[in-house]
Amino acid sequence: MKDQTILNDAEMSDLEKYFFSKKGREMVKFVQHIHRYDRYLSRFRNKEVLLVELGVGQGGSLQMWKEYLGEKATIVGIDKNDYKEVEEERISVIIGDETNDDFLKSITTKFPKIDILIDDGSHEPVDQIHAFEFLYPCLADDGLYACEDLYHSYTEKHGGGFRRKGSTIEFFKDLIDNIHCNIGENQISYKDNAYSSISGISFYQNIAFIENAKGELRHAMRRGNILLSTTPPYRIKANGERETI
Repeated sequence: MKDQTILNDAEMSDLEKYFFSKKGREMVKFVQHIHRYDRYLSRFRNKEVLLVELGVGQGGSLQMWKEYLGEKATIVGIDKNDYKEVEEERISVIIGDETNDDFLKSITTKFPKIDILIDDGSHEPVDQIHAFEFLYPCLADDGLYACEDLYHSYTEKHGGGFRRKGSTIEFFKDLIDNIHCNIGENQISYKDNAYSSISGISFYQNIAFIENAKGELRHAMRRGNILLSTTPPYRIKANGERETI
């Protein structure tokens, strides 16, 4: 892993350069997340994408996403506090509480297709799970959901604890089973079908990235026709399986 304290400009990604030279609005991000955000967000650059971030603060991260993603991107911040002051070209702020069902429903109506959703809101596990349950279905077919500040999942005063059910970490762990249970003979609906399009969950210290891949091909394909000389004659059945003749 890169040591952020010794990077020079030649070693930094564009996102890291922006973060370490930031002189605009204040933001607070874990340093170790920046190059990982670059890894996951780079494919969205210079495209017409919508990024929604829960938690506005001083507005610095909204400016960072705007600069990094390029002129075609639209940035929306959501916060229960009135941070309209940070609005500027291609950055808007919606005031509302992520714990309120009616408010979240209004967001899903206003933005039925979100390319990138970042939860940097209250950091409370119950709120993180609540927001995810409402907003994940709004992700675009190849969208990305990032959930920051997962350390509260291990803090009892925030409803967490080591391997405690009901924490955000344990919620996401359960979704790992959902990824694998519908392959081959394992046609099991482990969780609600709203999460059947999750193609991957990546955990890093204090953050998780959840990738949506609705419509992605998800089956093995037999390609090529050169086999070992010891392979017995066979034919391919309609279901794609090989049957010895």
